Amino acid sequence: MSPRDLPTAPPSATGLDATALLRLVREWEATDGLEPHALAVVHRGALVARATWAPYMPDEDRLVYSVSKTVTACALGLLVGDGAVDLDARVVDLLPHLVGPRTVPEWSAVTLRHCAAMATGHAEDAVAAAWAADPDPVRGFLTVAPALAPGSRFVYDQPATQVLAAVVEHVAGEGLLDLVRRRLLRPLGAGEGAWSRDPTGRALGFSGFRCTVDDLARLGLLLVRDGRHDGADVLPPGWVDEVVRMQVATDDHDDPAGPDWLLGYGLQVWRSRHGWRADGAYGQFVLVVPEHDLVVALTGQTERTQRLLDLVWEHVVPAAVAPAPGSPRPGRPDDADEALAAHLSRVTLPDGRARGGAVRPALPAEGVGLDPTGPLPGVRVHLAPAGDAAVRCTLLDGGRDGDDELVVVADDGWSRHPAGTGAVAATLLSADAGRVEVELRPTHLPHALVLDADLVRGTAALRFSTEPLSPVPLTLAGVLRPDGA
Repeated sequence: MSPRDLPTAPPSATGLDATALLRLVREWEATDGLEPHALAVVHRGALVARATWAPYMPDEDRLVYSVSKTVTACALGLLVGDGAVDLDARVVDLLPHLVGPRTVPEWSAVTLRHCAAMATGHAEDAVAAAWAADPDPVRGFLTVAPALAPGSRFVYDQPATQVLAAVVEHVAGEGLLDLVRRRLLRPLGAGEGAWSRDPTGRALGFSGFRCTVDDLARLGLLLVRDGRHDGADVLPPGWVDEVVRMQVATDDHDDPAGPDWLLGYGLQVWRSRHGWRADGAYGQFVLVVPEHDLVVALTGQTERTQRLLDLVWEHVVPAAVAPAPGSPRPGRPDDADEALAAHLSRVTLPDGRARGGAVRPALPAEGVGLDPTGPLPGVRVHLAPAGDAAVRCTLLDGGRDGDDELVVVADDGWSRHPAGTGAVAATLLSADAGRVEVELRPTHLPHALVLDADLVRGTAALRFSTEPLSPVPLTLAGVLRPDGA
């Protein structure tokens, strides 16, 4: 099913200052440690700004990390609205087939609400313990005893959301993604999305969901409109209010990224200084600001997530006037609208040329093979010349072929190459003839994989620009194929 376009309007038609949006974008691009990938801003029901930074493309599904949790909460809400699930039911009663002799007695006090609110009573994230304890990580989680009273303290606990996914799939009798497609994405006119799975084949409810930035904006628009779309209830009445209500305080959060992580947690959403948000690692956000009928969806790569939120609060929120009834007023774009549109039409991440230009490496015609150090053990690299200033780079996992092989031809611009179920973008960053540095960007991930080869010493290293988050060890197949992780 093809996605339907969101209604669009110039920012001035909705009362949003395009100059402020342009300031946001420029500062996002210029701030050290912030890297924009995509943006969609919806104000008063209209898409007023959209951009995707090259080498990414707007129709590509991207990993949104823990935004997945909010999607899982929507699926849970559908079943609550059907009367099929009670938030205050005990987990052990909802998943009796996963209860066994190793299930600890403390789980008899944990409810579905405790899991959705990240208040299971565990003192730390139990994701590693749950995955190690059993081939089914939910059954494994039931062997990890909560140290505190359920509901008493917030701890960001990934397998708590995996319990929600298990309940949804068990009660609904279908996969989480199938349910989300049928009852959420398709009614919103969104794409089909994709979702990574745990070892049992269950959707990885706490992460692994992939969609476009437009689909993030559709989700935000649904939530800012209390679960209604085109005059119909997609989510049950009252569910959004329950989701955003503070279920547990986070002011004693062990590892806050900043003040926006200390304002309380709902049901798989964070409360913010302005509204609330779906929040994924490295800057994947759906910011919902009901008082301004505003949604800001962002994807990117940063560890300075509080600074990214600060930019939105500084520039966009003050520029959004109080909501007025009715649709956006018709009107021609003004000069500020046109300046914003012109800038967004040509955004790109810096390639090798923009970073100073690449020098042709001193590679023999037959190429060289190397065993790089780094996060993908068993991967071999072969480098060979490919024209005047390009390098053919092959990554091969353990001597195997097929989906475990990546071949790119990189020069100092951006090139795109089919890989697994998606694409990898590449650019050559080499600064001298004795070195090959290639930046590889699997387009479904927010991370870059950098190969740095010293041709004089015959050594090479692979590194990620930011560390991918996965409950299992990464492989080349897992990087190229989202479900291979």
